[in-house]
Amino acid sequence: MEAFLEKFYSSLKNLTDQELKKIKKSVLHSKLQKSTSVTGEAGRLFTIAFDRNAEFDKNSRGIKALEKLTPYDIQNVVSSYLLPSKQRKLILRMSGKDHESGESSGEMISSIAKFKDQYACPQSCLP
Repeated sequence: MEAFLEKFYSSLKNLTDQELKKIKKSVLHSKLQKSTSVTGEAGRLFTIAFDRNAEFDKNSRGIKALEKLTPYDIQNVVSSYLLPSKQRKLILRMSGKDHESGESSGEMISSIAKFKDQYACPQSCLP
């Protein structure tokens, strides 16, 4: 996965305006797709009304943002959040009450402050 992300990031550096326009057109097309059934349309309207707090113009704002998107914006997001050097990991191990627990590696984290101290986020990965 790490090699894939590095290759993807390097390919973004060579993204032409024509390729970006093609990607934007594809995303725009998917945003403008009409529902093909009454059930689908009802679901879409329900989502807007209740999950998005009746923000009926959210799709329009997304389309305007898409139009302004530049290759630099995409590169910036990938380099800031997706590259392995910028990612932080948290692994949780849980077991049920009837599960025999074996030896665990790692340390018990008893507080958020301890976690932040032990696994500090580099300045470059902060939003």
